[in-house]
Amino acid sequence: MKFVFGEDSDRMFIEAKNLAQAIKVYKIKELFPEKHVWNKHIKEYTRDDDGNKIYTYKVTDPKIPIHIWKEQGKDKLVGEISLREAVEVDYNALIPSQTVNLLEAPEVEVSDETALIKVEPLPIIGDPRQVSLFTKVQLREKHNELEKKENELKAMIQSMHESMSVMKKELDKKIKAVYMLETYLGINEEIIQLVEGAPAPEGTPLTLFQQKLYMDEELGIWSDGGADFKDIEKWDKWISKHYEMFLYAPKSICTFQIRRTKKEYSQNAWENDAQNQPNWKTYFLIRNGTNLYRIWSDVHIEDRLFPSETEYRDILTPKKDDHWWREKEAQEEIKSKHLSYLYGVIAIQGIVERTDILGTEIKTKLNLMMLNEDMLEYVKFVRDDETNHWITSGKPSWRDFLKANQQAIDVGTRVTLIKDRMGHHWKNEDKWRTAPYHASWPVDQFLYTVESRKVKDTYFGEGDYIVRYNPGDEVWGKSAEYWRRGEYHERKRRVPFRFYSDEAVNFDAITIEDCEYYRTNRNERKAYLEILPTMHWIIKIKKEEQALEEEFTKFIAGRLKWDESRYPEVREATKWWKLKNKWKRALSKDEAKAVRMILKKLTSEKQ
Repeated sequence: MKFVFGEDSDRMFIEAKNLAQAIKVYKIKELFPEKHVWNKHIKEYTRDDDGNKIYTYKVTDPKIPIHIWKEQGKDKLVGEISLREAVEVDYNALIPSQTVNLLEAPEVEVSDETALIKVEPLPIIGDPRQVSLFTKVQLREKHNELEKKENELKAMIQSMHESMSVMKKELDKKIKAVYMLETYLGINEEIIQLVEGAPAPEGTPLTLFQQKLYMDEELGIWSDGGADFKDIEKWDKWISKHYEMFLYAPKSICTFQIRRTKKEYSQNAWENDAQNQPNWKTYFLIRNGTNLYRIWSDVHIEDRLFPSETEYRDILTPKKDDHWWREKEAQEEIKSKHLSYLYGVIAIQGIVERTDILGTEIKTKLNLMMLNEDMLEYVKFVRDDETNHWITSGKPSWRDFLKANQQAIDVGTRVTLIKDRMGHHWKNEDKWRTAPYHASWPVDQFLYTVESRKVKDTYFGEGDYIVRYNPGDEVWGKSAEYWRRGEYHERKRRVPFRFYSDEAVNFDAITIEDCEYYRTNRNERKAYLEILPTMHWIIKIKKEEQALEEEFTKFIAGRLKWDESRYPEVREATKWWKLKNKWKRALSKDEAKAVRMILKKLTSEKQ
């Protein structure tokens, strides 16, 4: 039977055979029964210094209700117990007189003669030698005393934490001040002159470019996951010839970081992070006339050299879907960003004042930390990291272009796979892609024709495509002859490979002009590992097809006895033959058939 003491959510449930046993258990277990008193008997309550509730009652003898709990329906009231009775409990009276005292372990004696353990008889409750136990009142007092001491200790610890917090903030300020001083003085600075020449005239304003660039993206080496800190010498040689692409003003500064993303050196995440640390270094690339300098500084430029026009305002403006926006956190973010920008400004100001790299006149004219209108003739800020300041060609971004290109993929389309898009999957971790053959995966720079489409799949979603290819590996022979000899043989049949549309480029829906645009567009360099190798290969294949088609155009025009003015008609007919069917094809696929059909089309149109 389950009894309930109290009437609020903080009730106490006790399993007992009867009401008397339940009351006895309640008296033993509940140390502070005040919280279970009838609400109608409580006048009000306050809290003491330790936060404990102190009750004032309407009656002289407040009671605690006792109900029998019912799983369904209303609990049944079966009795009451006086609060005084529940508090003033003598535990000795509740424990049977013959119960062994288990509070202390008995003394044990081992006899050497008999090797038997002798145990002294245990004292029992009621024995005149036994010291009486304690009452609940005493236990409550001890509990409150312990809680008070604990609260005092917590208060002392809190006070110590607050003192330490003040000291830590003061120490952080001093550390930051020292770091700023070291940055300004260039204590950890390394200056390397890459090109030596004539300086720009004194009085030429200093141009600061906002956008942070990345060495590996501009260098454009896509093999082995791209360039890294080990390729700095290659970079120095390349940038020495191409620095005017980035520093077009005669006296200017921009920032570079080695890489934007991690390079895979190790399968161990901790080791890989450690090996990538040098790739996060940033440096200033400085031009003065035809002099070029690369300056390492102990400063990490975060996203850009100086903030955008609306950056701080955007942080302080809650977003529509930001249900837990906090102004304090926003202010802290602004402080952090501002400090990051400040370090970059201090480093540049130190270079201006400590060295002659940017000339001598600018030393006394420019103070980036205390800019005013009079100084603006000596410095210009180029906001090249803010898209609203960009002048674009009107073409879609690489991601938008690729998405539209991939939406046109269907059965019969010729595609090439993008290795960088395949990610870790390119390491053959998804064996289902070539099921049931489990063959090695296809190469990326190759033309495949989509042979079928998996419209719906219970496990892998919808809309993936299948190409077939021969991986050229060896397989275990299944014929009786191979099985008897236990031999492998070269695979003869093609195997299927399943891919998703976002892992491929629709070869028939992209032009050489498209490839050249995205390959040379610096605003798309962050995707260089997928753009450069793919576009480079597509251009190569497109030009080979183009050369073949030009020869074909001359041949068809010759058969029709047309001059060069009619070449565009032949080219259009050739394009029609390549793309008119569901299954796209090149001239080399079936040249004889192409000749017959194109001649027929051109002669019928002429008539």
